Amino acid sequence: MQPFIGCDAHKQYSVFVSVNHQGQASRPVRVKHDRDLHRRYLDQLPPRSEIALEATGHSYGLVYEMERAGQIPHLANPLETKKRMGGTHKTDSLDAKGLAILLRNGTLPESWIPPGELRDQRKALEEKNRELAGLLELVYGELALAREKHVSIGSSF
Repeated sequence: MQPFIGCDAHKQYSVFVSVNHQGQASRPVRVKHDRDLHRRYLDQLPPRSEIALEATGHSYGLVYEMERAGQIPHLANPLETKKRMGGTHKTDSLDAKGLAILLRNGTLPESWIPPGELRDQRKALEEKNRELAGLLELVYGELALAREKHVSIGSSF
């Protein structure tokens, strides 16, 4: 039987804890967010392992790697997850274990994970928006310089 895996993700690393069907937890494994290390860890897990992680600003990159490795990611709503796990003494390994237990119990407050194609489209749109913002910044900078020099700007702008 497949273990249930919790992943407490941070910007630089993730902590993984697996829980079996009897509720016994493994030792935490800390994996640096180096693509090769992360892939090696995910590839050594049993195929189609279910992995719970909280939705964060960088979780889609982790979801992509999990899907690439043939694993099944479950994105959790962070606020609801914290309410359900309770406890005030928190560590990375306790958070990862709590996610795994919620997944095992069927009580993980899941968030929708858009399909890979839609995530790719969103990423492309975000990149275009950044490019446009950069261009607008240049235009507004030039306008500000022109105003400082009291240059008359015609109606072409």
